[in-house]
Amino acid sequence: MPSYTVDQRQAPNRLIFTFNGVRSFDYDALEQDILASPLVSDVYRNIILDDSAMRFVVELKEGTRHTLTEYSNPGTLELKLTAEGKAPAFKEVYYVRSEGMPPGESLAILEEIYLDDDVTFLKTASGDFAAVIGGFATREEAEQKLAAISAREDYAGNLRVDSWMSNGHPDD
Repeated sequence: MPSYTVDQRQAPNRLIFTFNGVRSFDYDALEQDILASPLVSDVYRNIILDDSAMRFVVELKEGTRHTLTEYSNPGTLELKLTAEGKAPAFKEVYYVRSEGMPPGESLAILEEIYLDDDVTFLKTASGDFAAVIGGFATREEAEQKLAAISAREDYAGNLRVDSWMSNGHPDD
């Protein structure tokens, strides 16, 4: 089994899988298998600059729980999804974010720049992608984070504060 990490994030509910040390990875087959689940709303790749790594996001429908089991012989990772059976309460969530852009190297460069800020990438409502930092409960918290980032010497002025509902996506 290659080295991997799985990070769960909210707004929207998603799992971010990163596999390191993989050069041949049948992403298309994996995507089809995952999208076959009625508890998954979307699956998409995130471009990273390491050509021996693969990252993809699995967006789960609200109220979905997951378990992840690793097997050693053969090396397999099993994702099980179950419905919680209760409707979640949706709330407005605030982020520091980039403009929407097509997938590619420009997003991967943003990851390098904002790595210490725990940046992730979301598909926007229009199908582009945005770098997002946070998941703050208030606009003030997001504005404080943006102020801290913009005070850095290397800040290029490419971020802004935005919000959307916890079950939604950024607009552009």
